[in-house]
Amino acid sequence: MRPNVPAALEQLALAVLKLFEDANLAYADPGEPHVVSELFALLRPRFPDHTVSNEYDRREQEIKLLGDSKIIPDLVVHRVGHQADNLLVIEIKLAGNYDYENDIRKLRGMTENKGEYRYAVGVHLVLSVTRRRVMRGHVYIDGTVDPELTQWFEAKFA
Repeated sequence: MRPNVPAALEQLALAVLKLFEDANLAYADPGEPHVVSELFALLRPRFPDHTVSNEYDRREQEIKLLGDSKIIPDLVVHRVGHQADNLLVIEIKLAGNYDYENDIRKLRGMTENKGEYRYAVGVHLVLSVTRRRVMRGHVYIDGTVDPELTQWFEAKFA
């Protein structure tokens, strides 16, 4: 595990907790695209040495692919043009949407140490904005769920 992984997860947890403080968001219960954009805005200042991108579909000038399939992760924290600095990839679902298969496939592929993207860590977040709860916060390291980091990360929201 790269040394900056716990710090990245901590910053993500703080941004999610800040997201839950927004009473208007909890009241309106908007869809996933809006929640992703709000979290994007909260993450940007937390990673001053990286670029935080939403719906980022590029690797250098090429379209991101896993196998033959185009992929567009919800959020990434990276340094464009510096693959060694691919830090964090996040897939978000709202509570009640159980279509996780594609999200998990992306997280596995994008965090594999021997893969094309080599993100240090991936997180599958399932959020209930109205209840202000993280329903799931699975942490992926090298293509698999890391049980210890997942437990540590999910405990931030207990």
